[in-house]
Amino acid sequence: MDHLKVLHGHVFLKELDKDKALPQRLAALRSKIRALPFDYVIFDTPPALGPRIARPLLWSDIAILAVQPNLSSTTGLDDTFDAIKGVQRVNRGLAIYFR
Repeated sequence: MDHLKVLHGHVFLKELDKDKALPQRLAALRSKIRALPFDYVIFDTPPALGPRIARPLLWSDIAILAVQPNLSSTTGLDDTFDAIKGVQRVNRGLAIYFR
């Protein structure tokens, strides 16, 4: 486990949700994240739509959607796909996988 680093979320994230000028700065963070000394960076986001999901998608190459075969998990898929399509306009290389 010496090669695994886990970084927790931060209470500051709530403040980021309110920042209207943030999208431009977040897009610039992609190169900084890619410069980190890790082979993989995994963003574990909450199961709800919003900026906390869209932002990591801007920085990612792959998104893995874990969907359970039940009504509550599948009813939000249209909104999820709409959000992903919006992000893919900026991050054209984003691939989506289901598990």
